[in-house]
Amino acid sequence: MKLTAKHLKIGVFGHGNARHLTKSTLKWAEAFGGLIASASASLYTGGGAGVMLAARRGCLAHGGTVISVNPEIELCGRAISSHFLGNIIASGQGTLGRVHLLTQSIDLGFAIGGGAGTLLEVIMCYLLAKPAVVVDGFQGKIDPCVAKILSRAEEEVVSGVPVLSGYIDAKNVDLVCPVSVCPSTLSPEEVLNIGLTVWLARRDKTHKRG
Repeated sequence: MKLTAKHLKIGVFGHGNARHLTKSTLKWAEAFGGLIASASASLYTGGGAGVMLAARRGCLAHGGTVISVNPEIELCGRAISSHFLGNIIASGQGTLGRVHLLTQSIDLGFAIGGGAGTLLEVIMCYLLAKPAVVVDGFQGKIDPCVAKILSRAEEEVVSGVPVLSGYIDAKNVDLVCPVSVCPSTLSPEEVLNIGLTVWLARRDKTHKRG
């Protein structure tokens, strides 16, 4: 069954410093952004460089909708024209405030590598009961290490590689949504389908409970 992402608001998190990222990581992120556009979903991300910029570029190149949630209250014209920002929410809330606004606005999130800020975004998705998929292995030992903090983790094989799904704490599973961790060897299409599968399961469970 082909899963659909039409009208979904999809968040992309990741390292904003290109010095910590390889060309293959940025290429993967750009392809993922293009996939979001092709699936008729909207991309929500930060207005920084690195993974965020690559995903925005890919999405816009395929005619998609991009919403950039920025920490600043104002942006100069040059920044807007040169960083593929799409539609801008200039929150003026600083970095931490932007994380809350971004994660509140999306249906599900994907972390492509990243550091402490990305880990915070994943945890916010978890607390808001929104699916979060972490693509591990892009940065080796400096990935956000989400797999190490998961409890009650279960393993599923996708395209011959293990994908973990688990919880960050002991909360009632009805109050949160499991975090999925998959390797960067999976394609953008496979990773998107993992996230959509979890989102659909969460939606169906919520509807039944309601």
